[in-house]
Amino acid sequence: MTPKISARANIKLRSLLGGVLFGSTIMLSAIHHATAQPLKTNPPPTATTASTSSPFELVLIDSASEKQLGGFPLDRVLIAKAITVLKEAGARGVVLKFFYDQPGTSAESDKELADAIGSIKTLLQARMDEAELTANPLPARFMAGMVIGDFKNSLTGTSGWIPLAPFAAAAFDIGFVDTASPDSVPIIESYQNKPVKSLTLATLEMATGKQAKIDSGTRVTLGEKSLTLTDDNQVPLKLTSIVLPDYMPFTTLVDHKTDKALLQEKFRDKVVVIAYDGEKMHFLTTRVGTVKAHRLFYLGLLDVYRQWSLMK
Repeated sequence: MTPKISARANIKLRSLLGGVLFGSTIMLSAIHHATAQPLKTNPPPTATTASTSSPFELVLIDSASEKQLGGFPLDRVLIAKAITVLKEAGARGVVLKFFYDQPGTSAESDKELADAIGSIKTLLQARMDEAELTANPLPARFMAGMVIGDFKNSLTGTSGWIPLAPFAAAAFDIGFVDTASPDSVPIIESYQNKPVKSLTLATLEMATGKQAKIDSGTRVTLGEKSLTLTDDNQVPLKLTSIVLPDYMPFTTLVDHKTDKALLQEKFRDKVVVIAYDGEKMHFLTTRVGTVKAHRLFYLGLLDVYRQWSLMK
């Protein structure tokens, strides 16, 4: 008999499984540790100035944040607070790299998070999982529009981890995070025989303010620029490094002592990704090195945006 997993343990497991390989399950016991190459990153300052070359910024629940705040997953009230701080700083939108398909530890914290999600354009993530017997419904407004051609070669599933109704109702958009390879990024997937956006595509749309047009297996177009797609509607990454750009630690973001003017300078009009980078996060191996899963999501996002921006 398979042992039952407690609700809290299951929330923790789901919170950690962002960016898993499609058709696989990464158990916590299989987290890469001793053989991983050292993580590469620019040192995270207490606070950093805004980047002029990218519409994105990154906030990480890093190991120090995790220890200071009592472990991961964080109370959803803290995530709500982070969203509120970013709204007040003038952020364009927020991307949450966590699964919210199950209730949290209290109805009050869930409501506070849902209210925060609805206060600013916020993207939530979903993933496919055929073992999920009680998937939440995915509202029709989150199906990808403007898709031409047969999209059935995309990553495909009929069940998964879909945000709870109150979170989905408050969200600006929902994107899927399944991957067939750590060296490519899906643009659309097929969920219950309908096209859905990847979280990367939803984030690009938010950053550019343009709705994607997809010629399945051929190209994805945002505005006047297009990227070539593989037959299964992915964009191959062209990473040359796994060095992570500067990020702001989560604890700095939610610390009332952090200068508001500095927060505005860094986050105004930016799409801000909030992700986990603590000790429990699993690693993925790319052709240029081994990297934690949420770092890879962000590096992949930057790379796809760079590829798109360089097109004529």
